[in-house]
Amino acid sequence: MTKNIPSSMSEVTDQWLIEIISAHPDYTDSAIKSIERQTVGEGIGQVGEFNQVVVETHAGAKTKLFLKLRAPIEGMHAVALRYRMYEKEVRFYNELAAQMQVRTPKVIYADYDTQTENVALLMEYMEG
Repeated sequence: MTKNIPSSMSEVTDQWLIEIISAHPDYTDSAIKSIERQTVGEGIGQVGEFNQVVVETHAGAKTKLFLKLRAPIEGMHAVALRYRMYEKEVRFYNELAAQMQVRTPKVIYADYDTQTENVALLMEYMEG
């Protein structure tokens, strides 16, 4: 279900997020009123670009989500590609996470596009 995965946070639009989030069963009963994003986890050595996404619905519910895209630094992106980190992470969340004996974040969207080498994981934000 690749949905034109952005290559960087600067390419992420509210409309893209709303489409992704609205497709998830947790959000089909209430339309999204607003989306706010904030950068988290900046620094060298990161194998991704990260945002906290706060979603508010018209019903008044607020949810924090975690958005991860490909590494913004080409050297780290190359490492992720070489070791198939993006593919493995997406497959873990899509195929194995529900079978784990430990709690994992609820996944809203996880996809990897081999053509563009872009990855997007949108999941529950677990604080602490």
